[in-house]
Amino acid sequence: MKSNVMPVLRFVGLMSWLICCAWTATTTSANSAEPIKIGAVLPFSGGVELYGRQAKLGLDLAAKEINAAGGILGRPMEVVYEDDKTDPVAAVDATRKLIERDGVLAVIGPITSRNLDAMAPVIESAKTPLLYATNYEGGKCSRYVFSFSTVPNQELAQLLPYMNRTFGNTYFLLGADRAWPHKMFEAAEPIIRKLGGRVVGMEYTPPARKRISPR
Repeated sequence: MKSNVMPVLRFVGLMSWLICCAWTATTTSANSAEPIKIGAVLPFSGGVELYGRQAKLGLDLAAKEINAAGGILGRPMEVVYEDDKTDPVAAVDATRKLIERDGVLAVIGPITSRNLDAMAPVIESAKTPLLYATNYEGGKCSRYVFSFSTVPNQELAQLLPYMNRTFGNTYFLLGADRAWPHKMFEAAEPIIRKLGGRVVGMEYTPPARKRISPR
């Protein structure tokens, strides 16, 4: 499972970025009362709904603050939510609905790497910006995907030396069986060896498991 690196105020920053590209949705004939729609593909079910609810708090806060300040180019902003159900197929369907049915200017989300991988081709085909605020494994390059968080080496280069000094140099790596933990551990192992440490074990748990106890 990813650590919680999606504090609600991060989404205020994402909304500010949208002001820079809002002109693409504004024409001289646009009704000034018509809202600028921003899509959000987030997990409200399926296992990581905690993060989806936290992200929604941030988006709602951002929309409230932006609209209270006069909106975007004088138009109110509306966030249109879709549940990706922590499932790639549902994430693709949700992305298409937001772009084709709702005509959103950009899409924010998702949380999981699998859903990001599934959504990216749809985003690129539709030429719609995707604002991704979760830490992830890196390695993607797209003119329509904007990542606002860290990749493994950026976190581990600071974290592991501190842990080595403070807690010792033996490690057991435990994570959910998802792309991000796999890539995180791949990045961690050489850094641990360089620090003189060693990995004594590694285990990946089923993503849906909610309780872990010693054997």
